[in-house]
Amino acid sequence: MKLLRFLLLVVALLVGLGALALALAFNSSFQTWAARKTLANQPGGEISLQRISAGLQRVQVEQLRVVLPEGELTLPALDVQLPVLDAALQEKVAVSRLVAKGWTLDLTKAAGGAMRAPSGVESAAVAAAMIFQGIFQQLQLPVDLSLDGVELEGDIIFPDAATGGTGRARVTLQGGRLGAQTEGVFTFTVVAGLTAGDQPVNALNVRGTLQVGMDTTRAFSRLALKIDAEASGPALPQGVQLTADVAAARVPGGESYSLNVQSVGKRLVDLQANFPDNSARLGGVWKLDVRDTDIAPFVLGQPLPTFEAVGAGMFETDAGFSYFHAAGRLKTSADRLGTLQPQFAAVGAFGTYGEFDVTLRETTVRIDRLVWNLTQL
Repeated sequence: MKLLRFLLLVVALLVGLGALALALAFNSSFQTWAARKTLANQPGGEISLQRISAGLQRVQVEQLRVVLPEGELTLPALDVQLPVLDAALQEKVAVSRLVAKGWTLDLTKAAGGAMRAPSGVESAAVAAAMIFQGIFQQLQLPVDLSLDGVELEGDIIFPDAATGGTGRARVTLQGGRLGAQTEGVFTFTVVAGLTAGDQPVNALNVRGTLQVGMDTTRAFSRLALKIDAEASGPALPQGVQLTADVAAARVPGGESYSLNVQSVGKRLVDLQANFPDNSARLGGVWKLDVRDTDIAPFVLGQPLPTFEAVGAGMFETDAGFSYFHAAGRLKTSADRLGTLQPQFAAVGAFGTYGEFDVTLRETTVRIDRLVWNLTQL
């Protein structure tokens, strides 16, 4: 009888301790204290929050602020609905709803200063990472992922290099149904304008659709991005359009990639490439017919050099980028290079025309054909 009583007391104590631990684990004040303590030890930036509340099916964050060298993010509220224990214990991130609205990303607060040259260890790490294994091999996820719905809405503040002022872009994104054997669809808009309204081009409206296919909950099979942009302003009262289509897909025998950019019915960039499974070679064909006037309306006053690039050709490289072969023809011209770097201003205007068939292999260069003319304009 005494032994049974003792065992019952032990069980009651364990249950009590478990209930206390569970209460603490799902207590917002305790969670906020633990989160702040963890974030305080993160290097490379400053991250703070006012409150976090995590339950079995939902995580809410209030007044999140992230300060990094690239800029400052302020997020009033983040609401994520997902089975928390499945995410923590079974590596299953099944998000039924993710909502973040009212956030502001301020890029005008980016830290200045020269970029630090990478150390020998970092350079070696970068070199090791330069082994191309295909886009979808790099997109393998460490957890099972599904996303039923997402709603994002916020503002990006960016510097206006032409006037020294600022610009603001309202960004929205919504969509979902991402999961195994399904194709998630996400639509987004960007409405950007400059504070100085007298700029020749001061408004940019972008609409886009991102389609994401998954073979399994950890492996992607298709990415397709379509963008329609329109720039307008005093110099363009009717506006001017630009469209871009970017796609990557797993196909029998490898992966295929494409990029197509058009403006006013003119094809500016056309790139087709593939990465076969059995050859470890990335190769394709390209065409260019682009001038600074084609893209200047879409950079909202950012200074550009005067340039032209017209040509076509092919390329191929190995997975380690130790071998590169390119052939084709290219006509270019450029002026006002001082807009890129002041020291380039002395170069002046020039034009080139070339036909080439060149192979680079580690420390050797093989030239099968090279005709290049340079003209000072």
